[in-house]
Amino acid sequence: MVYPSYLGGARSTGDYTLIVSDMIDDTITNTKNFGYGLNIWETQDQVSGYSILELEDALYEKETWNGWRDKIISKYDNTTEANLTNLFLAYE
Repeated sequence: MVYPSYLGGARSTGDYTLIVSDMIDDTITNTKNFGYGLNIWETQDQVSGYSILELEDALYEKETWNGWRDKIISKYDNTTEANLTNLFLAYE
């Protein structure tokens, strides 16, 4: 782990991307343009409550974007996991 006490936020921190922040924090991302043509809409950021340890652990031996998402869903119970697919689609 690079930042074991990372709690998410409006910006990426070091090696963590904005999708990691969105899966951790309970802040709804308003419509933003992050450059590269990426827009995240309020209805797509309805995911929160994952820990950085869970997200990093789910990356282990995963080589695809959807593989990471699917492992998060299968390995961890989260009340917002039904919204995880939409969040991943927003960042594709």
